[in-house]
Amino acid sequence: MRKQGDVRTTGRSGHALTSAAAVTSARLTALVAAAVQLPILTRLLEPGDYGKLAVAIAVATYFNVFTDVHTLALQRFPGNPGDRSNYAYAAKRTYGTVAVIAGVLIVGGYLFGGSWQYALAIAGWGFGVTASRFVATAWLGWLKPWSYAGSLTTSTVVRTAVLVALVATTGDADVSLAVAGAACGVAALLTGPRLIPRRTAPGQRPWRLGFGIQLAVTSAAVTLMGTAVLLVLPVIEAPDAVGRFAATFQLAALTSGSALGLLTTVAYPRLRHAWDAGRQEDVHTALVDTALLIVTTCAAVLAVTSAGDYWLARLAVAEGLRDFRLLPVLIVATAVASLATTTSWEHQFRLEVASLSRRTLAAAVVGTALMAYLALQFGLTGAAAGVVVLRGTYALLVAPGTRRPLRVVVTTVALGAVGIAALVVEPSSFVVTAVGTVGAAVAGAVLLRRLHARKV
Repeated sequence: MRKQGDVRTTGRSGHALTSAAAVTSARLTALVAAAVQLPILTRLLEPGDYGKLAVAIAVATYFNVFTDVHTLALQRFPGNPGDRSNYAYAAKRTYGTVAVIAGVLIVGGYLFGGSWQYALAIAGWGFGVTASRFVATAWLGWLKPWSYAGSLTTSTVVRTAVLVALVATTGDADVSLAVAGAACGVAALLTGPRLIPRRTAPGQRPWRLGFGIQLAVTSAAVTLMGTAVLLVLPVIEAPDAVGRFAATFQLAALTSGSALGLLTTVAYPRLRHAWDAGRQEDVHTALVDTALLIVTTCAAVLAVTSAGDYWLARLAVAEGLRDFRLLPVLIVATAVASLATTTSWEHQFRLEVASLSRRTLAAAVVGTALMAYLALQFGLTGAAAGVVVLRGTYALLVAPGTRRPLRVVVTTVALGAVGIAALVVEPSSFVVTAVGTVGAAVAGAVLLRRLHARKV
């Protein structure tokens, strides 16, 4: 007869598998959409126009800097799906903030910059990514993975289809970006939770405003670390060079970044619930396993993308936008960023948001300054190295105070060294493939040994 504890364990395992399957389906859809979008857009647009498009998308992510005050608070305190008062509270303020920012952008672009179309593109895309992120946060926080997958899949497919179709038919990247973003936002709203009138007293808040602001500051710093290079390069490089870097940057995000994003998206809700349930030791163990899986995934992607003289990468990016000497270091940078993210979770689980905000903000300021200096001195190669330095700074600053800070430091330094060495030496694709294969095999073997020892 199965014991009650076994039933609970089986239930948790079954739910974890269901959640993983749902999140995987949504992320795979996003991956396929990006895989379709990148080669088409790089062939339809000139390098300078593609670089301008990439910069607009990067700027639009800063909408989250203002809306994450409530989005991230909702992620930590999602409440009960039957009583959606927390969701209603956050939704009203999130979408109100989006409307204000979009209005300021468009009016400001018309009155002062003379480029209201570009401002409209940023505003439309910003609305789309904010709405999609907000709805997905709610569904996943309520442990409704298939609702999350349906909403995210729908908004992603709509956004990609509209963007590609409009660029192909009109050739106007600004209008295409604005309409695609707006369509994405509408799709997210239609597939999001139905608002239920709040049952709490009008003056009652589901979380302290300061808590949301601290999380938003952290998010702003993370956003800066993820996009700063695309904001710095247009100031110091020609449009075509910015376009080449942006295409390679996007390719790294499409491959390793997407895979690691799937990993962290699946892992976070499970680890948060485990921590809140008092299973801190299990969480610490899982964080080590996650770090090993990050290294394994990054190394495997490096091996696959570089195989056959970057054959797959050549399919994804048009000839005029290729710069494969930058690809290995940018792929490594995605692993460093994921390692920093998972390391920061331990501070968030303990509700040490003030400390986390300070560390993240310091990493963003110092790391961005270092990246900008390297880009100014060495051009595109310096910018690529600066991305690793920037994200590595974040990992090193959030490591102190965690259970295993030395492991984080050693792993971060090792990954950074490998990435920058590949940039300096410029090895052949065969060498990159070999290093990636060996790295994936070693890290994967260590992970399997740990799992086997625990009989997982």
